[in-house]
Amino acid sequence: MNLYATVPMRTSIDGLVDQIDERYGFVPPLAEFAVSDPYKEFRREASAVSYVGRSTLQTGFLNLGSVECEHLALTGKEADAEVWIGVHDHLLKKLVATFHRKGNPQLRIAFSTWNLDASVIDSDFTFTPPKGAQKIKMRSVEKTKVARQS
Repeated sequence: MNLYATVPMRTSIDGLVDQIDERYGFVPPLAEFAVSDPYKEFRREASAVSYVGRSTLQTGFLNLGSVECEHLALTGKEADAEVWIGVHDHLLKKLVATFHRKGNPQLRIAFSTWNLDASVIDSDFTFTPPKGAQKIKMRSVEKTKVARQS
């Protein structure tokens, strides 16, 4: 539809997800990755974490590469997930999340190239709307409730 909305947020990256959920009633997809400690956030969201075991994750062209990983299963209110974490670098290599909703949709992500020394500048976080996009107002949870009661 080529629409967008922006809202000011005066918080840290860690407070952003909670503020969006509180004010607007949703959590952005993959928000757990936008916080300073994703592992802590995954653990907070999980009602149970199980160690599946050590496994070799095939990666690269024609699966010629391989990475030894710790395989974990997480059970959560909104979704269950499996994660593979590199044994040697402790970085997330793969995520499979199955959501508890009709059809049990899955999200599968492979993390292959981490750059922990990447330089970041302020303009990397400046939104530029797509050409021809129309700005609309974001409706808060409070305003949505009032509109539904009318």
